[in-house]
Amino acid sequence: MAKLNLYVHLFFVIFLFSSCSKYYIYFRGSLNGTSYTEIKSSVLTAVEQAALTTGFNHVAVTWNLGSVKYYFNGVSKGTGSIGTVRTAN
Repeated sequence: MAKLNLYVHLFFVIFLFSSCSKYYIYFRGSLNGTSYTEIKSSVLTAVEQAALTTGFNHVAVTWNLGSVKYYFNGVSKGTGSIGTVRTAN
């Protein structure tokens, strides 16, 4: 059986951002700690935007082998990419 080593050095920030009355989930990540990539979700709907002022909301971002997925209250809000994990033998 071949040995697989995964090297992950990930720095990230997740935040909500408003641009022209449209809200997005932003993900800013780095695989090396020096260069960063910023990607954003699809626009939050009017109902989702209204929910921001009425109480608790769940915002999640997942990262798996370079693929980023956004969720707002359990609803998918899009995908993006910030690179791939390096492997070594």
